[in-house]
Amino acid sequence: MTQKAFGLDIGFSSIKVIKLVQKGQLAQLKGFNKIPLEKNSFIEKELVNKQYLAEIIQRAIAKAYPKPIKERNVIAGLPESLTFNKLIRLPKMPPKEAEKAISWQASQFIPLPKNEIYLDWQVLPSEKEDPQMSVFIVACPKRLADSYLEVINLAGLELVALEIEPVANVRALHQELQNKPTLIVDIGAQTTGLIIYDQEVIGLTASLLSGSETITKLLSQKLNLSLKEAENIKKSPPKDQKKAIQLVSQEVLANIANEALKSINFYQKEQKTKISQILLCGEGANLAGIKSYFSKTLKITTKLANPLVNFTPTSQIIPKKEVLNYTTAIGLALKEVK
Repeated sequence: MTQKAFGLDIGFSSIKVIKLVQKGQLAQLKGFNKIPLEKNSFIEKELVNKQYLAEIIQRAIAKAYPKPIKERNVIAGLPESLTFNKLIRLPKMPPKEAEKAISWQASQFIPLPKNEIYLDWQVLPSEKEDPQMSVFIVACPKRLADSYLEVINLAGLELVALEIEPVANVRALHQELQNKPTLIVDIGAQTTGLIIYDQEVIGLTASLLSGSETITKLLSQKLNLSLKEAENIKKSPPKDQKKAIQLVSQEVLANIANEALKSINFYQKEQKTKISQILLCGEGANLAGIKSYFSKTLKITTKLANPLVNFTPTSQIIPKKEVLNYTTAIGLALKEVK
């Protein structure tokens, strides 16, 4: 059965689209595209330059490869850094009482008035003998969600679902999680997301204001290069500059690794468990030596994620260096085929 929606990931530096259909137990790729952004996409927790973004989305789906995306329904991803989410534990109670308790709990960690957010939650499956229930709470500023709706409508499309990046990333990588307590490190252009997934639940998320572009800017400053030159040597380091590039990059990676270690230690202490693997995704995961750096620094087995694990063999057509950049978009699109 042909599915009716496609995944849309509006990032800080690019827009990515993916259209999938179900083929047996796997997904078949029908169209994908990525277009860099020349104007800001976010300012103060909402989308800006809305007409420009709408035109980029239209161009992305019209020029998608191998076929244009003609579906009008959209599943869009919300940046984790601009939303609020938390896993809480509550005593089991009737739905009406739970609604009040969850709403109160949400007010304790969301720094916005109730009338300025959209609040949603999911009660997770639990054992009958467990007297408590786990609830995953998600809150999105109304101005952020409403700006997505406006941009998508300007593009002549219909928004059918909004989903936070951690949920989309877990869906894209679910087969690789293998029921192991896992830290997913999603290194984007301007931010890095940390996601701990354990026992079929997102147990912790965090967001850092540091990403792939942070490395580019530091290379530009330290090596006296233009931003374009710095980006080029970051992606394809010349032999005589590999060591210098690695040392500069590790200044940024050290900050990410340090924050990751804090999250790991906190979660392990709270849940009395041990993180057994790290999966790297996002555009920054393509950095030379990054896998071994995290593995040695955090002393945890580290792998580059494989979001194409859900795809048919004939769908393995996204360029290898771009695959990790599409992780969130793939997870969004898989919502329709899972």
